[in-house]
Amino acid sequence: MCLPVLYGYTSIVYRSPVYSPYLPVLSKLMILSSATVQVVMSSRSNMPFSIGQVQDAGLLFLSSMADRIASDTNEDGDDPAVTVTTAIVLLPFYTVLTGLALVVIGRLRLASTVAYIPTPVVGGYLGFIGYFCLQAGVALCVSKPMATIESWASVMDLDSMRLGLPGLVAAAVMLIVSRKQPDCLPHVMVATPAVFYVAVFAYYGIGNGLEGARGDKWIGSSKGGGGGGVEDVWNLFQFSLVRWDLAGELLPTWIGMVFVIAFSSSLDVAAISMDMGKPLDTDRELETVGYCNVASGCLGGYTGSYIFSQVRRRRRPCTTTAN
Repeated sequence: MCLPVLYGYTSIVYRSPVYSPYLPVLSKLMILSSATVQVVMSSRSNMPFSIGQVQDAGLLFLSSMADRIASDTNEDGDDPAVTVTTAIVLLPFYTVLTGLALVVIGRLRLASTVAYIPTPVVGGYLGFIGYFCLQAGVALCVSKPMATIESWASVMDLDSMRLGLPGLVAAAVMLIVSRKQPDCLPHVMVATPAVFYVAVFAYYGIGNGLEGARGDKWIGSSKGGGGGGVEDVWNLFQFSLVRWDLAGELLPTWIGMVFVIAFSSSLDVAAISMDMGKPLDTDRELETVGYCNVASGCLGGYTGSYIFSQVRRRRRPCTTTAN
């Protein structure tokens, strides 16, 4: 279930056009990051059923950092390789610092201060996360950058609506299923691309299905640099090309990222505690999240935390599975 989300997260973080040829490689870093977070969480968390993955809260700030790097290197006339290398080094660097900050917060027993945050602030935070994901999802559907509220006007043409409507319908179906029959969600996620490709080959024909869909922008181009093998990932880390002078410009964004991730992770633990009906050591769990981020960043990865929706008590099984 997480794999398609991780590919989407890669496109969200690296949404600037300069990163587009490298997305096949960058997506592998995202997947490795998610696996690293889970391994560390499984080894340290007091909850044996805990699931942790790369989370959307940190992506807001990582995306801002990547955009800033792309903008500054473009203004200075740097080669795209410099931009990509700087991003894949500085973003994990700040992920490590975020992890260390979370460990310190947990050691100082400060996680409980989240209870003093006003409810409207919590609602505003959750609302913005949802809006950001909605905007990013539409941008992926229509292959257009959408960084501001004004950018919605650029997707109001018929061609963009044609591309965006199936994505919105699929999202609505998954949302309803996740609320009514959560155990059926994996079935829906597998069935969605299956239905898509059946429709593609039925409309364009067996021999011309993929090319026809690419021509109408339903599928991304098969051409692009950056490769996709493990060796291509390794080759991107050329530290001699890194623009270390940009690290200071990203510091204010990092400070905001630390507060938001500490806040969201504490909320996740509190929600799990309520669902279990017994108290959890929030500070220790926040430390665990910190160690997850340190390990992830050291391997070129990104910020992660608990996934609350995956650890709730088991509900009524999917009827198709039961049958």
